[in-house]
Amino acid sequence: MALKATFLRTSFILGLCAGLAACDGYRLSINEQAIGPQPDIFKAYDIPDKNLRQCVSRKLQDESVQHAGQLDYLNCSHEKISDLTGLAVFVSLAQIDLSANSIKDPSELGQISQLKLVKLSDNPGLDCSRVNALRLQKGMKIEAKQCPE
Repeated sequence: MALKATFLRTSFILGLCAGLAACDGYRLSINEQAIGPQPDIFKAYDIPDKNLRQCVSRKLQDESVQHAGQLDYLNCSHEKISDLTGLAVFVSLAQIDLSANSIKDPSELGQISQLKLVKLSDNPGLDCSRVNALRLQKGMKIEAKQCPE
């Protein structure tokens, strides 16, 4: 009888350990609020434009981005952004929506090698010669109504 109880206890403990080990990488949350230690959010970027910096910061927090290469999509439309300086640190960006801002010079986007789709419509004063240079140089699709292909 004692042998059976020991066997059951040992089996229970081993099962519990296996179950906990299988949960590695999961976060416990209540009402979508994580409980326990939070991952370190990526902060090694310098973006002078306050509105762009806030948009990027929100996205990094929402997605728990821990390094620049994890960010592949960014929607910063209608954010009153005028300067894209510093965005090139996010080397894995494949798509970005910068519609309805005040961007004039999109040249910074040319430094992001993975970028395939850029939305720049409704940016008054957008320099179409720089938009077309990006289209030719990088072969990226740029949606900008004011700068037809």
